[in-house]
This record gives sequence, structure tokens and C-alpha cells, in this order.
Amino acid sequence: MRTKRAVLSFFLVFALLAPLTSALAGFEAVRDYPPGYFADVPEESWSAPYIREAYELGLMSGTGEGEFSPKGQVSVAQVVTVAVRLNDLYHGGSGVVEGGGAHWYDAAAARAVSLGVVSAGQFDEYERPATRAEVAGTLARALPAAEFAAVRSVASLPDVDAATPYAKEIFTLYAAGVLTGNDGYGTYTPDAELTREAFAAILCRICKPETRSAQALLPKPADLTARTSDRLVVLNGVPVYGAVVIDGDYYLPASIFRGSESILSGAVAVYEYKGKADLNFARALFVKQTAAPDYCLAPPNGTVLGVADAAPDFEWDGRAVRHMTLGGRYHMFRLSDVADGGMTVRDDKLIVSLKGVTPASPTPEEDLVGRALAGLLRETPRDTVKAIHDYLIKTLTYDPDTEESYAREEASFKKYQLYNNVTLDSGYAVCEEYSCLFMEMCVRAGIPCEFVSGAPSHAWNRVWVDGEWLYMDVTWDDTDSAKNPVRYTYFLVGAEVMANGHYWVDDDYPFTNVYDPAWEELDPQNITSADMFRKCLCAQVKMGVNPVRLRVTKSGAYGGTGCLYAIPELDWWVVRGGYDNATGEYVYYFNELSGY
Repeated sequence: MRTKRAVLSFFLVFALLAPLTSALAGFEAVRDYPPGYFADVPEESWSAPYIREAYELGLMSGTGEGEFSPKGQVSVAQVVTVAVRLNDLYHGGSGVVEGGGAHWYDAAAARAVSLGVVSAGQFDEYERPATRAEVAGTLARALPAAEFAAVRSVASLPDVDAATPYAKEIFTLYAAGVLTGNDGYGTYTPDAELTREAFAAILCRICKPETRSAQALLPKPADLTARTSDRLVVLNGVPVYGAVVIDGDYYLPASIFRGSESILSGAVAVYEYKGKADLNFARALFVKQTAAPDYCLAPPNGTVLGVADAAPDFEWDGRAVRHMTLGGRYHMFRLSDVADGGMTVRDDKLIVSLKGVTPASPTPEEDLVGRALAGLLRETPRDTVKAIHDYLIKTLTYDPDTEESYAREEASFKKYQLYNNVTLDSGYAVCEEYSCLFMEMCVRAGIPCEFVSGAPSHAWNRVWVDGEWLYMDVTWDDTDSAKNPVRYTYFLVGAEVMANGHYWVDDDYPFTNVYDPAWEELDPQNITSADMFRKCLCAQVKMGVNPVRLRVTKSGAYGGTGCLYAIPELDWWVVRGGYDNATGEYVYYFNELSGY
């Protein structure tokens, strides 16, 4: 009996024919709301005024035992019944729904259909909780459209678009100030269930126009969280994985195209000219190159990579292309800006077209890279990177430039068109191929990675792990030793460690490119830091010392001659040497110091 009384009290509505004052015709207070009437509705809560108004108007009552249950849900049946009562009261009726049926709400449901508030078969079930979209779609039809005149302009909502159920009604109630959303941006969460306190607020704003909100919604800041996508992008006939989703838009990293001949080598180039980025598509390559077949290993979907940086737009074909990075690197460009020939979704693929370019017809072949990668995925990006690193070292041998290596590579070229397939099949690689394979595997595993080249005539990688860019040199970690082939000297190291043996042109290289004569005063037999090591080495070379002998007195070794490339004025040709265990010094010999 308690349940029936609660349902009846919930829908207690009194017929009033008073003239319009502070409320629409038919809606005036019929009872008082004593302070603290509901024990679970604190006076300071945001919903207390609305609950009081809804109670005084007779539209809502408690759930029993002195409580209102503000966080409880309202059902579809309750929403439809209240909509019918609102309509009846507005037109001068009593608000009482006459009729019987197998369910307490049958008469109201039938009446709602006859009034056009809902349509026959609109709801699959009446006793389930109503969604917020369904509440808006029902209540917006309870009164004439004129009663929902716009009091503000609402052109867009963060989570409601044309595909959202009852989008038209939701926008109508937002514009009328009846709906305000969950935040200042108007976020509505249309698929969520509606609470009793939120329902009270909506009913109050419908019946009492002065409670409606005319405050303009704030523009919601873009959500720059970058997430992986498992969607295959077919770019002018070429299928590639590695797309990133940022604020609902698809972005394609330039790394997919640079350095890896297995996926459109050189198709996209990024240039910096006078501080402005320019994106250049070598369009012919979309016709000439082949690419991975449809069967590829898709990256995990929705993995958070981090917060992207809004970078200056690229320029392409005279128009701007939206440009994002991660930590200032990993150039990503918005596909919709590039797709001048259209972009559609078909069979869960993103089809991107370029005008004036004949789509490629890739030749499908066995996906050796994808097959290998399928067994290398781990729970964390760091562990996956380690698995890829170890696999490549154990699988590949640095090309010994022998007749055997040539023969195996030639046989692989006859079997495969994809460059990285050739490398894996032959089992031989040089630094560029190690780095290209590592980058492709990382990107296809949903881990941002870049190809880096520099001195001494070498290539390696930069990879995004745990929210930072770290360096990886798979080639130099390969010892070519059957007994202990893997080492981790250059495994996920910072720029400072990488600079011991490498030089590259970028803002994170930890050494100057300007020679200082004061370095010549440094004591080569008392090296106490990596920075001092580099400065002293450069000074000794500048002064023509050959061989150069450097002694480190601090625990640990530094080493590396990459710094010599950073100083353009240093004249040297070939350097050899390293640490001498017998003397405890770094010894370097220089040949042909001849104005290189």
C-alpha cells in the first residue's frame, strides 16, 4: 500500500484556473512547504528551491517517511503522466487522468499518444528509468511551442548534436531557459538517467517562466586529450593505421609517412620556414606507392596519449591545416582539413580523398610487421617498447655487406613490395631500417614515435612513453653477439645520455653550437662532467691535438664525439678511439684534418 500511496502522491496535481501572475495559466501554489519538510533536502542545496516550488505547485510530493529522495530516478511512466497532467492543467483541466488499464500509467500513456506528446510504440518500456533526452523530448511537447519562446541563443551543445535522440526538443528547452545543463557550457549527458531533483527543476522552470535562465552558455574549451584510434584510414586508396583522435577530430601523424617506406615514404614533409610550419604532400606518391593490406594490426582504441599542444597551422594548397603535437613533437594534422575530395566512414574505415589524384591500388601481401607485432603487445607502453626493442635485436643482424646478405635481400625484394617486409624477411638491416621498423611497430601499437637522423651518419628514434619524449637506439643496442645480443645502453634515455654518442639538430640537444675559446683553458686530465667533456674535446680538436686524451676523475664515464658535429668551425675528418682501460683515459685519433 505504501508504494501505491507514494505513486499517487507523486502525481498529485490540483486544478487551478487563476489568472497568469508569476506562473503560466493553470499553475499556482496549492500548499505550503514548511522549512525542513523533507529531511533529505538541505536548505542550502542547489535543488532545494526547485523542490519547494514543485511541491507547492502540487507537481511532486515525497517518497514517504519524510523524505524526497532527490537522487532517485524518475521512470518513463512518471514523465509521460506528468506531461499529460501539465497539458491538461494548462488548458484549464483538472489535471486528473481518467481511465483504467493493466498498469497504473496506461490511461496516461494512451492520452499522451492522442495529444501528440508521444507516439505509439515510442518507448520500449514504461517502468524503467527515463533518460534525460527522453524527458526533454516528452516535456517539450506537453505545452504549445509558444510557451517555449527563446530567451537566449544556443547554437551548439558539448554533447548534443543532430544524431542525439530528441535533439530538436533539447535545443528548444535550452533556448527557452528550461534546461541549463550540468555546467556553464551546457553539457547535458542525454543518455544519463534523470534524478528527481533535476526533474523538479525542469518542472519549475516550465511552470514559472521567471525561473528560467537567460544566461548565455560559455563556449567549452577544446578537449585536447589525444587518444589512439583503431580505425583504419584509407588515404587515397592507401590504408594506414596510426590515427589519433583529439576533440572529436581525426589527426594523422606525419611520422606515418616519414622515414618508413613501408607506408608512403616521403609522402608528407614538414618544413619550418621563418618560424612557420608548412605541410607538403608529394601527391604523386599516393599513386606510385603500395601500402599495407587491409589486414593490419589495429592499435588499441581510446588509449590516452596525453594532452596535445595546439601548434601553428600548417599551410597546404593555400589553406590552413589544423596542427597538433605531443610535448612539442609528433606533428599531427587534421584529416578533415586535408580531405578536399571528401571524408566518409565506410565499413568502419575512414575514407579520405584528395582532389585531382587517382587513388592508389595497393598490392596486398603478407603483413610480416603486423604478425610480429601481434605477439609483442604488453600491458604498458614501456613494456611494449621493450618487447619491440628486444625482438628487432634478436631478429635482425646489422648488414655485413656480404654476398649472402645481398642474396637474401634480393630474394626478399622479389617476394615483397613493402620495404619493412623485405627487411624482416631478409633478417639484415642498417640503422635506417632498424629505426623505420621500430617506428612503424610503435605507431601501430598506439605509441607515438619519431624517426631521428644525425651524426655520425646515423638514425635512431624518439618515442613518447609515460608522458615524455625519450630516445632509443636499437641499432647500437644490438651487439651482434649470439651469447648476449641485447643491451640497454640507449633504451629510453634522455637527451643528455643520448648526446654521449649522437648529435642531432633540435632544441633538446644539450650542447651549444658556438665555440668558446675559454674552453681551451679546461684541464683535459680533470674532466668532472659530461658538459666539460664535450667542451674540452672540442677545444683539443680546435687546437689540433692528436690524439686527444681525456681523463674523467668523477665516478662514471662520459664519452661520445657527437658534440664535434655541433661546432661548424671544427675542421676534422675521421675520428676513432674510445675509452682505454689500461690508462683510464678516453683516447681519440683524428685523420685528415682538412677543412671538412
